[in-house]
Amino acid sequence: MLNEEPVKESTWEELNRNLVKDIFPISCEAHGNHVSGKDNQFGRWGISNKTATETKKAIKISSYRLTTVCDPSNPGKVEDIQNEIKKRDQSYDYYSLLGRIEDKKGQKITYKWYMIPKSCKAVDPCSTEWTPKVGQRGKKQGCQVGWQSSNMEISFAMSSQLWLTFPIDQISRYCVCETTIDKSQTPKITYAEMMAKLQTLKI
Repeated sequence: MLNEEPVKESTWEELNRNLVKDIFPISCEAHGNHVSGKDNQFGRWGISNKTATETKKAIKISSYRLTTVCDPSNPGKVEDIQNEIKKRDQSYDYYSLLGRIEDKKGQKITYKWYMIPKSCKAVDPCSTEWTPKVGQRGKKQGCQVGWQSSNMEISFAMSSQLWLTFPIDQISRYCVCETTIDKSQTPKITYAEMMAKLQTLKI
């Protein structure tokens, strides 16, 4: 009703808190500061909030920048990089992932909320074998430009950002709920109009 843009990043962090606030005590709110690891604390569980576009087969999410342990001048060692990932992962227990599927016209959006334990192999970058990622063209042809496995990729050219890609069927059991929004059928209200309406209420 308020926003044309789909729910992303810090907006999801806040919406997620609203969804669970009557069930769990909430603490350690990140407020979109994008520090590695935990974004919220729901009860005794640390939560890493993620949003991503979902296809029929897979979903891809971004994770840490790992320039402290690998970069173009120093590709690093698999063991050292994985230990750094595991150290950062200690701050949270679950991914609270909001996947979205948008139609070509951008009018209908299906949101799916997943609560995925970080121990799930699909989202564990250390669960499969790593191999060097080698450049295929230009000046980097034949040189190591990152790391890759069946479910993860690190690209030195992108500040050694860690990306996870996993099949939908490997996380479907963790889907809490889903809903489809048709923006063409949804009533619209501006923030100013909402404020005006609230001011007329007797509280």
